[in-house]
Amino acid sequence: MAEAGAKQPSQDKDARYDWIQERVCSSLKVREDAFQKLLQGEAKTTISSFMEDSDVKRLLVYMDSKDLMVTVKPLPKYKRKTVYFLKTNGAAKLDNDNIKRAVVHGEFTEAVLETLLPVAQQVFLPLLTNGSNQEGWPDVVAKEVSENLHRFVANVGATVGELKGQTLLPVPVADTSQQDQAARDKAKIHILENSVTTWTKQIKAVLKADPDAALKGVGAYPGPLTELDFWSERANNLNSIHDQLTGERIQKVVKVLELAQSAYHPAFERLIQVSSEAGATVGSSTPGSAA
Repeated sequence: MAEAGAKQPSQDKDARYDWIQERVCSSLKVREDAFQKLLQGEAKTTISSFMEDSDVKRLLVYMDSKDLMVTVKPLPKYKRKTVYFLKTNGAAKLDNDNIKRAVVHGEFTEAVLETLLPVAQQVFLPLLTNGSNQEGWPDVVAKEVSENLHRFVANVGATVGELKGQTLLPVPVADTSQQDQAARDKAKIHILENSVTTWTKQIKAVLKADPDAALKGVGAYPGPLTELDFWSERANNLNSIHDQLTGERIQKVVKVLELAQSAYHPAFERLIQVSSEAGATVGSSTPGSAA
């Protein structure tokens, strides 16, 4: 029999805050007392609304200067790493038992697309295109999901390149190590041909870029170096494209299409040659290049 005055462990400890605290401190590399300080202010009401209000579906935690901040609304701009918590499966109120099952969490930086790209490539795509996860799906649905996912990942990759002022050729997440086997896989060939279509559009856009565009823009007042900058950037872009096209990953794709006797292969080989020649021409005529 327990002694009458003995201290009993709390039966109603709110483990939800501890669960969130653990993940925030781990991701943002902050001490637990920083999170406890956050709970002493109005932020506790914000976190509570996420856990208690069925209409609040997200919680964002981030560092602002030296202090933790929290919000349930999207930020206009993400300047630092942010930890997110999202309710799933229509969860209404979170309790000590269901918070681990009903909430997904992760982190992203100000470069949201650069964070999204590897997650889409390495998590969502393998998960949703795995045959064991498609049991019971009609073939048409499985094919459509696979094609749309590959297209989405390719578009994100291309956009990341554009934001950096580069042309990045998104390589499909398809195993081409066994080239003879891959050449007999019609579904895989279709994915590779879609990638070639994307690359072709990207490369042609670079080849057709108008050097006078910067000189003709509305309100543009180009200086004497504007056109030189254009040709310098064009040369760097074409050199980057050449390096990607001759790299191992894309060359494997080209080889598989050749073995499969794909109608896309000859035209793409010609485009590789044209882009290589264009890069050599621009490079030799750009001021500062080797004679």
